[in-house]
Amino acid sequence: MPLRQTDAIVLRTYPLKESDRIVVFFTREYGKRRGVSRGARNTRSRFGSALEPLTEVRITYFERPQRELATIDHCELRQSLLASGDGAGFERLLALGCIAEVSDRILPDHETNDAAYRLLRLVLEALRSELPVWLPLTYFLYWMVRLGGFLPDLEYCAGCRRGLGEAESFYARGRAGLYCSGCRPPHGSRLRAAPRRLAAAGLAGPLAALPPEAWQAPEPTADLREFFRCALEDHLEAPLRSWPLLAGLTPETAPPKAGNDIENA
Repeated sequence: MPLRQTDAIVLRTYPLKESDRIVVFFTREYGKRRGVSRGARNTRSRFGSALEPLTEVRITYFERPQRELATIDHCELRQSLLASGDGAGFERLLALGCIAEVSDRILPDHETNDAAYRLLRLVLEALRSELPVWLPLTYFLYWMVRLGGFLPDLEYCAGCRRGLGEAESFYARGRAGLYCSGCRPPHGSRLRAAPRRLAAAGLAGPLAALPPEAWQAPEPTADLREFFRCALEDHLEAPLRSWPLLAGLTPETAPPKAGNDIENA
């Protein structure tokens, strides 16, 4: 019955019985785990706000052989977007919901993934800043698709293998890859050249190094989010429950303030 203490990011919680919660948390050393926090639903719970989604914590837990759920002994709050001065804001709350759902559903249990852990911390740091939420969210979706191994080729048609160049490309549910106009699948959705270039050249690099035009116009990142949503839902074979509310918002168009270098966080 090993006792473990590690840094973690809370992904989800679910009610259990009258006063307990099941907590899904993601650690760098041990991967994604699930544990029971006894009394977490009580008014005077010792866990306080440490179990809110996408809160960074120092967690102490122990596991028993042949038991699916660990027992959470202690949880110390380290960083929380919900503790920011504006209460995180409605857009950030919806973005957090999407990030938590994608992380929980894509990351397998008990499998370490250092790249995904670093990605989550980087994106959460960006969301704690004054930057608009849309580019960090798009950056997260891009890397989850890429790390999951189902990012399609962004430069060549999946049908005829010709270069897509500056032309529009198309994609569709159940059809892997991007297609040129000649190979366009029935009822395919459009992905223009500008957002495709942003994904191929910009999103693959550091978040802080993304080109200014990525912040100044909402359309490229909106197109990319739809494209990545399609790839994620194809992989999951189910819709993202957090997406409808998020998709109904209009992205902010203001560029970031100078001097924000989230890569140095």
